[in-house]
Amino acid sequence: KIKSKYGKDFNVKDLYPNSELINTSKVYFKEVLMNVEIREIAERPVVYMKSENGYILESIHSVWETLIEKASYLPMQKEYFEMFGIGHDNPQVTPEEKCRYDACILIEDGINVGSEFETKNLPAGKYACFHYKGKSSELLQFYLEIYKSWFPKSGYEPGNHPLIERYIKVSKDSDNTELEVQFLLR
Repeated sequence: KIKSKYGKDFNVKDLYPNSELINTSKVYFKEVLMNVEIREIAERPVVYMKSENGYILESIHSVWETLIEKASYLPMQKEYFEMFGIGHDNPQVTPEEKCRYDACILIEDGINVGSEFETKNLPAGKYACFHYKGKSSELLQFYLEIYKSWFPKSGYEPGNHPLIERYIKVSKDSDNTELEVQFLLR
């Protein structure tokens, strides 16, 4: 059907603007994808701020610095902040600077944040939880492996919800940052 619509010269690789996105030689990702956990997660309140320039790294770092600074005045222990990033757009379709990204910090029970913060709830539901530990430069390939390899074989379908990242360890000291992240897909 695709060839009849787009012509005999259609090549599936043309759907991907970057040839590195179709690299399937990484055995590492297949091992990680086997460690998925399906969990029911309750609704969770967060304070959040939006990145002014989408997924551009400097903008994401800036929004996190500002949010952490503001949240450090709340009666919560800064070293135990549970931090989440919500990526609303696919950077392969939407320009990076126009992508929508929210930096979020979980509000502990009984904490009143006042009117100086924007708040929302991370929605309750059934989530596929993936654990990633590795270089930031390989993160996009990891995302693509989830959608390309895990979902088709899992019996699940992704909902129309943004990807939620729960940050366990992030170091922004280098271009090839080491990360430890849990991805929550609903």
